Amino acid sequence: MGFKYKDNSRKYYRVVCEVNGCPWKVTVGCESNSDTVRIIWFNNVHTYNARDISNYKPVFHLKEMGRIIVNMVRDNPSYKPNTICSDLESEFSINMTYKQAWRAKEGANQIIEGRSEDSYILVPWLCQRLSEAIPRIYTSWECTDDKRFKRVGTMLGATGYDANDGLWPLAYGIVSSENDDDWHWFLNLLKDILDGCSVTFLTDRHGGGKEGALKMLDNIVYARTEEDYNNALVDMTAFRVELSVDTL
Repeated sequence: MGFKYKDNSRKYYRVVCEVNGCPWKVTVGCESNSDTVRIIWFNNVHTYNARDISNYKPVFHLKEMGRIIVNMVRDNPSYKPNTICSDLESEFSINMTYKQAWRAKEGANQIIEGRSEDSYILVPWLCQRLSEAIPRIYTSWECTDDKRFKRVGTMLGATGYDANDGLWPLAYGIVSSENDDDWHWFLNLLKDILDGCSVTFLTDRHGGGKEGALKMLDNIVYARTEEDYNNALVDMTAFRVELSVDTL
């Protein structure tokens, strides 16, 4: 049978049998400020009957179930929730639903692999190690004042052609969304990587309006002469016709 807490604190707790009317009880208290506990009262007598036993349903916490099945999930990553249900019922007399078994498995995976949120802690270290291992690689990351990453959710990428006319990934970045600020951040970093190289930009025109495109072009195109300036306007018009109306 199971037990339940009637009182629970750092210095005192009382545990009773889950069957109503059963006199089984234990009372425990802590010794001063130490971690030593002392049994104050213990009545080791149960008075439940066969019906109470047959009607008893164990109380379980999904986190604890995750700890129980963690080794089975580690040995068999494809361990299915239906199998978890049948195994726990036969071994522990615990009846679980498919959803509960699935959540228990998720808890076991979290114990094995850690929380996905914790992996972000490694981002600064990974950026540093990449820069040390590959001198020509460029890495950057940003966080808020409360130490949260500013740009997480959507991937932006830039791809070029190699000497064999094959696609070659030039840069990629993880941003919050395809808004003006994120595009500006990404293209500014891309400009630093290109270091003044002459490039042509192709886009699917997804997201980013007039103001965002002007901001991007302002950071990409270097108009040092009148000819460069006119060429920049041509590129701007080719990208989106209405962008050149106010400028001209």
